[in-house]
Amino acid sequence: HSEDKKIRVLMFPFSRNSENPYQQLIAKGLIENGMEVITIPNRKLFPIFQVLKYQFDILYLFWPEDFYVGKNLLTALIKQTSLLLSLPILRNKITIYSADNLFSHTITPKTLLAESKWINRILKNCSGIIFSSEAAKTIYQNSHKYSPENYAIVPHVSFSGFYPNTITKEAAKNILGLTNIFTFLVLGRISPYKGIEAIIANFNEIAMNKELKLLIGGKCDKNYEPIINDLIKDNPKVIFINKYIKHEDIQIYMNAADALIVNYIDTPLNPGTLELAHIYKIPVIAPNLPTIIANYAPQLLYTYKPLDNLALKTTMLDAVEAIPKISGTSFNKNNSPAQIGKVLKDFYHSQLKLKENINNNV
Repeated sequence: HSEDKKIRVLMFPFSRNSENPYQQLIAKGLIENGMEVITIPNRKLFPIFQVLKYQFDILYLFWPEDFYVGKNLLTALIKQTSLLLSLPILRNKITIYSADNLFSHTITPKTLLAESKWINRILKNCSGIIFSSEAAKTIYQNSHKYSPENYAIVPHVSFSGFYPNTITKEAAKNILGLTNIFTFLVLGRISPYKGIEAIIANFNEIAMNKELKLLIGGKCDKNYEPIINDLIKDNPKVIFINKYIKHEDIQIYMNAADALIVNYIDTPLNPGTLELAHIYKIPVIAPNLPTIIANYAPQLLYTYKPLDNLALKTTMLDAVEAIPKISGTSFNKNNSPAQIGKVLKDFYHSQLKLKENINNNV
């Protein structure tokens, strides 16, 4: 594959109408580096067979859990049978796996072993794998028995320029009625894997005798909503805005808050929430996981032992005291779409050359 020939990359499955611009920005970076990008959304029946309709050089595979996780045993069996029949397609192409999650967010102790087996089946049929950091690589390879030999470290693509940041902190606080009040923020999809129950429970305790607010903004999973409402009860210090926050409104929430809490109860490999927080230079309260520490400014990071609710409570209290005293800080990242596209292009070229050498030696 000559250096000047345009590489055709098929991104799959691709969320065309996703609330998260992650894939769109990667595609933008690939195009800016002279590549052709084909995007295919998922489908329920034999999804991977769709790729056979297209001519491409690289199959860039994302979030495979929908290939093997079903709402019930029957749908799971249908999906898993489909996946088994589809694996030769991955093997016969140059398939690059994006390791964005360790497991699906619906993983339980009962399903962990089965899910690990399906992930390993997919990985064995991939040519290469992409990690967001060396920390993510270590965690992933310690958790899964198999990992492709060829890999690249590609940081999370920057959201800078996609999300506006033109409003002042004072104006944002005024809009949400939070003037002169220290405010914790939980933002994004409201799901069990984000440990929001512990955040609310701890906040209810520490805010009893303090002038504090907890702002929760994002669309809540339907079955999770009663649990959240029951924890909040009628606490006037908790503001729950249960709706999708439009990208142009993110700046209001981020700038109005004094600290963002991301209490993951699973292990994030490529935490997009931190990339979003980076735009607004907001202090973050999070578990002291290697993938979090590697991805955020240490001056703005308040960490605690994962799954330790008492440590979370202590860290929240520490943040209330320390954050008003800190000065502005910056954390430089070389992860614009164009820069990410360049790293991916170099990796793709190495994979194409490797395949060419193998074919020549056959």
